[in-house]
Amino acid sequence: MFASIRKYCVLFKAVFVCLIGFVSSEVFSFDLKAVHKEIIFTQVTMPACGDQTQYLPALPKDSRAELYYEAARKILGQNDDAHFKHMYILVDKATQMGHWKAKLMMANLYLRNTHNNYSDYNPSKAKKYVLELIEKNVPEAFYVMGQYKLNGMPEFVKDPIPASVYLFEAAKLNYPKALADMYDTFMSVGRAKEAKNTLACAVKQKQDTASSLYKMANVLEEQATTEQLLIEAFKFLYNAAKMGSYDAIDSFPNKEKYFEQQYNKAFFSKEFLARIRVFQDAMNSFYTHEDPYRKSKGIDPKVKGNIYLTFPRLEAVVPFPPSVLPEWKEDISIALDPPSLTIYRTDLNYDQLVKEATAIKVEQLNPKAGGKKDN
Repeated sequence: MFASIRKYCVLFKAVFVCLIGFVSSEVFSFDLKAVHKEIIFTQVTMPACGDQTQYLPALPKDSRAELYYEAARKILGQNDDAHFKHMYILVDKATQMGHWKAKLMMANLYLRNTHNNYSDYNPSKAKKYVLELIEKNVPEAFYVMGQYKLNGMPEFVKDPIPASVYLFEAAKLNYPKALADMYDTFMSVGRAKEAKNTLACAVKQKQDTASSLYKMANVLEEQATTEQLLIEAFKFLYNAAKMGSYDAIDSFPNKEKYFEQQYNKAFFSKEFLARIRVFQDAMNSFYTHEDPYRKSKGIDPKVKGNIYLTFPRLEAVVPFPPSVLPEWKEDISIALDPPSLTIYRTDLNYDQLVKEATAIKVEQLNPKAGGKKDN
């Protein structure tokens, strides 16, 4: 079982390396020790649209780090609170192994403060991870730092650098959510052209675009004055659904009602909406759905919903109108990509994974030895 998962990790890492295989000629550097003033959005200039993937660090060569990270995300995505302690252990091991996405996840987990299930509340450790990634110019780290500060999170709220600075830096590094937020900011100060450009840049990014695509869909819908323009807005809504926007998937029925009110006819068929609802339920941890493949193998076919699912092959079962809907037996796996499909169908043995993870002794890099490992 674990052999197939590890094969998936290598495949995923190979794809990821492909995404970051080019280097920007611009060297970005942010000084955490400098004095930074609030951003004046009536005057500030946005740089040309780029690609955030040029700033992303490589994932660890050891594929187990990716396995532990994905296992932890599955636990969280399915709200599997019986294994929350396993989740903390697995994602912590991934951070020790140098997995930058795991560090962002760990920071978020350290800010969970609940008595309903296992948690390890530690805002100081959360901030430490975020600052570490800011020093490595990870775009999302700037964004979460700004958001945590805005939301008054302990430790973060005391940071001397204004939240607007962190959020603007995230936008400069082309992080989609930050760019999408800049749309509202620029619109609020009367800079419609800049607002349009930042949102356009957000939806052009190669990853993390779900919420930005959904925002673009809503913006274009508000501006639509013709049937064709409204359909163009729906195309962004559809792409947001493919990228895993639960809000986008949830909004299809209301979008259909609006279209019918405007043009006195249907756009999304009842069958289209019924199929979209199947994918919505597949993202909801309160529901279970059946996987025909598991059933054919004599395994319990029920799979719990996972909010982190994405559907890059959605058009295979729910193509955008007016394409004809193909035959379908509510098998959502058809819409998943191969790496996600492996995690989706594998019943991970969390006890075994934790046992393996805790047995790993992570070698620390020795800065004085030029990054070489200590013996």
